[in-house]
Amino acid sequence: MLTEGAFTPERPDGAPDLSGLVKGYAVQEAGAALASLGLTDWCLNAGGDVLVSGSPIVGTAATWQAGIVDPQDRGTLLAAYPLGGGTTARALATSGSAERGDHIWTRATGPSEFLQVSVAAADIVTADVLATAIVAGGLPMLNRATDGWNVQVLAVRRDGGLLATPGFRA
Repeated sequence: MLTEGAFTPERPDGAPDLSGLVKGYAVQEAGAALASLGLTDWCLNAGGDVLVSGSPIVGTAATWQAGIVDPQDRGTLLAAYPLGGGTTARALATSGSAERGDHIWTRATGPSEFLQVSVAAADIVTADVLATAIVAGGLPMLNRATDGWNVQVLAVRRDGGLLATPGFRA
């Protein structure tokens, strides 16, 4: 398993809960459907998981700007990340407890050290899985993800502190 068991698709009672995996896959399939229709410039947003193609200004290399909301103040924007256009990142996924409460099942005990994690990647499934895995696996999984995948990460600690890879600090 690529995330070394950082999270599991089963609730603590053993029942399957694929909600942490299905949304990214559904967004990927919706994007493929748009592409199959010959559409080249679009943005999909499914509950904070964003996938883009092309540019918001047709015929240019302008990037889409995906906003990341502060989990402690839903009215505040923490950051914006450029997607599409001339960049390699086409997807941004955010996982955590701010929207749906604690719902990420982990093998570890106690709450995650992160309230929220956003991952920018070339594809939405990678972004979605790694965002969830980092919330579940904490700092060790964040380090594994940034060492093993071409991604950028913005993690919000429980005390409000931020950890950001260079792409989020630019």
